[in-house]
Amino acid sequence: MNKYYKPRTVRDMLIKSSELYENNNAFLLKNSNDETYSVTYKTFRSDVDALSLALTHTLSLKGRHIAVSGRNSYEWCLAYMAVMSGVGVIVPIDKELNGEEISELIRMGDVEALIADREVIKKLKENGQLSDTTIIICSEKTEDENILSLEKLMLEGYSLLEKGYLPEREESIDPYALAVLLFTSGTTGIAKGVMLSNDNLCSDLAAVCRSVEATPDDISLSVLPLHHTYEAISMLMMLFRGGCITFSKGFRHLLREFSDYKPTVFVSVPLILEKMHRRIITALDKQGKLKKTKLLSLVSSNITEEKKRKIFAPIHQFFGGRLKKIIVGA
Repeated sequence: MNKYYKPRTVRDMLIKSSELYENNNAFLLKNSNDETYSVTYKTFRSDVDALSLALTHTLSLKGRHIAVSGRNSYEWCLAYMAVMSGVGVIVPIDKELNGEEISELIRMGDVEALIADREVIKKLKENGQLSDTTIIICSEKTEDENILSLEKLMLEGYSLLEKGYLPEREESIDPYALAVLLFTSGTTGIAKGVMLSNDNLCSDLAAVCRSVEATPDDISLSVLPLHHTYEAISMLMMLFRGGCITFSKGFRHLLREFSDYKPTVFVSVPLILEKMHRRIITALDKQGKLKKTKLLSLVSSNITEEKKRKIFAPIHQFFGGRLKKIIVGA
């Protein structure tokens, strides 16, 4: 895909990527038994279409505000992309907020449905913040009969696909209309709503892809929360360029996950890199390699990239051995 191409909408991007890279892996995931499996672009597009149909026809949420909250996961991305596929307005909410705060953002955002994992739903239930007027959809398996299961909703969507129903035509999506409603952290008081359109996101996406090269051979390890636009754009960048996305369980799992997934791209913030730097320095010191590595770093400026990789192989191994880019912002 041309590096200067700007998608009309996020849906436009998904359609083109699913056609160009249909058999490539869009996601690399782990099941409950810690076994790795993949989801192709073709399957992801089908899942997005099925969920968008279920939200529109089964739950009558066309044009409504739909929130998503929870840890970074395939289901989070699926919900985000499905709502953006002509269903309504997606409202990403920080999973770290307490039940009262999440409930308040649901109220402020005119949210009529929430797609969330069990931990977020538990917070709302414990604080008595489950609204009778908000449809709650659990992104994981649940035994609660009062809560809808995303898995069952997906089956409804696939049934609609088999009956010949089609998702909203991309051409009918207004690129300048409200598409994402997110909230600031509220560091200066009450959280404030930020309104973004498809055109806003696609302009950012096109700008990022002009300065950061990503290819179908790339794998990214997602650790920053997806409710932040910084990480959401990173997710869209990988999907735009045919790359593969994996998810971290958190900072303390990072070194093992680098080894497991062997990512080539890592999007981070300074604090995480500082913590990782300290852990690597400590590990090298214990191995008796710290002094040698520091001396080599002083004379490495005139050495080829290939030789640098050999010289600094112990450090590269901390990142899985294939890491090419660390993108950092704050």
